[in-house]
This record gives sequence, C-alpha cells and structure tokens, in this order.
Amino acid sequence: MIEKIVRSPFMQIVCVWILFIWFYVLAKPIPVEVPFVIFMLVFFLLLTALIMIHNQRHPKRKIRLFTFTPYELQEDDEGQQWVTNRASRKVYIMYWAGIPISAGTMISFPYFPEVPLGLLLILATIQYSIMWIETKRYLN
Repeated sequence: MIEKIVRSPFMQIVCVWILFIWFYVLAKPIPVEVPFVIFMLVFFLLLTALIMIHNQRHPKRKIRLFTFTPYELQEDDEGQQWVTNRASRKVYIMYWAGIPISAGTMISFPYFPEVPLGLLLILATIQYSIMWIETKRYLN
C-alpha cells in the first residue's frame, strides 16, 4: 500500500505542485510563507517516513530517497519497456506542441512573471498525467 502511494504519479504531481508553489512564495513576499514552509516540511517528512517504513518492511523492493531514474520508467521486462516507450513517445509529442505554445504565451504576456511558472506547472502535470494514463491503459 505504501509503495503504491509513494510511487504513484499523483504523489509526483503533488510534489511538483508543492515545489512550484514554494518557488512562487519565494518570488512574491506574501504572508503565507511561514505556514506554507511548515506544511512543506511536514509533507516531505511524512513522505520520507513512509519511504523508510516501506524499505524496512520490503528490503528487496527498496525505494531510494534520491534517485535519478523516475519511478514511471519501469523496465523490468519487454512489456514494460514497450509501455514506457509508448508513453514517452506521447509525452515527447506533447512537449513538441507544448513548448512553442508556451513560448508564444510567455511572449504574449511579458508583464506577468507568474506565466512561465504556471506554464511549467501545467506542462509537468500533463506529462505525469500522460505517463500515468498510458501505464494504466496497457498494464491493466
């Protein structure tokens, strides 16, 4: 159960959203900085505790705290490699269309510093959603 929670794309999207909100809080001096820092610390401490509990219960299926390989790149066998290739292809096509649209949006709204951060957040959310939907479609 813990492994499903920690390795789910939803958790990755939540982490990306928290980091982007943190960057926004750093860029804009607003009064929610201290409560958000407390929330962020509690969230990441809870996530670290869940990972440590899982690693103690399942030493053969450890989850690394700091890894360079994303969780969605499961390449245990040829079927999972094929699913990963299909999902990566769709993500590449999304970026092929999304980056020029994002660039045009940033040029259209040069006086809003939140636009680039929001566009990156949208692109990251779409990427994780595509990977999750494709993985669910083929592996279930």
